[in-house]
Amino acid sequence: MTNLKVLMTIAMDRGGTFTYSEAISCGYLSQNISAMVRSGKFDKVSHGVYRLAEIPRGAYDDFVAISLWGRGKSGSGDVSSVIVSHASALAYYSLGDFASRIPIEVTIIGDKKITAMPPVKISRHKDLLGDKMINFQDGFFVSSPLRALIETYTDTRQEKDAVIAAGMDAIRLGMIESPELDESSAIIPEGLLMALKWRLNRTEAR
Repeated sequence: MTNLKVLMTIAMDRGGTFTYSEAISCGYLSQNISAMVRSGKFDKVSHGVYRLAEIPRGAYDDFVAISLWGRGKSGSGDVSSVIVSHASALAYYSLGDFASRIPIEVTIIGDKKITAMPPVKISRHKDLLGDKMINFQDGFFVSSPLRALIETYTDTRQEKDAVIAAGMDAIRLGMIESPELDESSAIIPEGLLMALKWRLNRTEAR
């Protein structure tokens, strides 16, 4: 199997995106990677992140690139230290009226210093919830629906009613259920918790 075919087996599930380290593990040398970029076969997405140029861009390519860029930082190994969060995560789940926009909002797990920027602007937030309630979907790490609601509700730039409306959508779509709410009640802001419980009670009473 050629180096390219091995690399494709890694990158295809992520819309063709891969890291420098992954290309090296597939048999490419540093000069080979540079040559592939010059020839137009690889696109350089950001520092240490590339994509196969022949693969059409997907809806979540920027999210994948951010997550891949965060891998291996601060001793995190294969676990990304950068997750899509806050309103960007709500937009990913199509909750409320939140829409994908720049800057993409992320949470930096741990105390990693940003030494290079991915291909989008980043809003860095204080990590409120540690490594709890993080999903891996579509090739990137993203806050769970409940975590994204908590993050966005505590963001002073966001309207509380808009976040609660997104929470109603999450319950209607079955993304949040009573056991998860009860388990996390201590870290959910009171106003958000009351609204979610009210909606869940009405939903479960039907």
